[in-house]
Amino acid sequence: MTEQKRALKALFMAMIIAAAATFLPASAAHADPASQAGTNCSLVQLASLDMETQPDGTFAVPVALNGRNVNLLVDTGSQTSSVSSETAREFGLGIRNIGRVGQFFNGIIIYQSATIDSYKLGESTSKDGGDFIVLPDGMIEPSVYGMLGPDILQHYDIEFDFLRGKFNLFQPAICDSDVVYWTKDAHAELPVKFDGAHHIVTTVVLDGKPMTVIVDSGSSHSFMSWTTAKQVFGEDGKNPDVKLLTIARINNGRPVQIYSHPFVLLDFNGVAVKNPDIYVVADNYFPARWRDETQIILGLSVLRQLHVFVQYGKQKLYLTAAETNPPAIPPPAAPGVPAHPAGP
Repeated sequence: MTEQKRALKALFMAMIIAAAATFLPASAAHADPASQAGTNCSLVQLASLDMETQPDGTFAVPVALNGRNVNLLVDTGSQTSSVSSETAREFGLGIRNIGRVGQFFNGIIIYQSATIDSYKLGESTSKDGGDFIVLPDGMIEPSVYGMLGPDILQHYDIEFDFLRGKFNLFQPAICDSDVVYWTKDAHAELPVKFDGAHHIVTTVVLDGKPMTVIVDSGSSHSFMSWTTAKQVFGEDGKNPDVKLLTIARINNGRPVQIYSHPFVLLDFNGVAVKNPDIYVVADNYFPARWRDETQIILGLSVLRQLHVFVQYGKQKLYLTAAETNPPAIPPPAAPGVPAHPAGP
């Protein structure tokens, strides 16, 4: 296999980590740092975790599961956190068959779960873990033990600092505060809504067309369905600039044709990404629920060009370009937590 083919294989395998739809919520509640720390009107950092880029282009962060340090993907596009089946066996977790509880892209059904007793993110600790779904064999890179999903992430304000390779968690702000602390440049502020699976849903403008997107940090790439490409952009299959890249068995499921498309500008209310890398795929790649509700899955092919801050509680998304003018003063850190780095 050539290096180019290896790279393509890794890229498209990364797309399998994209969102899972219609999962049932975990049976155990996760601790809420806001309830532990009281009302707060300024940014207080609880953890600053190193992003470790995986061969497939996704990234993982260090998390302690049951007292053991492992790497988990950060997946805002899933609903609940997960462990791989290999991890469940290695940890000696009791895997339970619980019936069909959800579906990953390309028709992969989830029907197993396991209980994690505890997890720890930096100095921010939950004594109780909860039910994590169990991923089928081969779904994620061997170096990754599972995925950190919105069932946990929703209890924080979260920041993706791709320039410095940091994933930061903050105590949720109860009051309005200066969220965009990392730059003096202009920024975009977008309202978001969260569906029943805590997916981050917002509206952007792609080549002059308003589009509904889900922000999915678990997908290495961004993509839309052929129906969206036809309905919104008039694609009829005859555009010579729309090229077949490969046919891949995403999630080890049925073969899926992957097409490139020459989009020009993706605008986030004033913060723009030029020539956004968004693939077009067959409609049946998407879970049925998403075919009508979501026009773009916004993955790391776009997100890595941005600096992203998500406020789950206040339902807001803040964005700047990844390369920006640094601030004079970083936000304060909670006791015992390293402050945000001042530079790369």
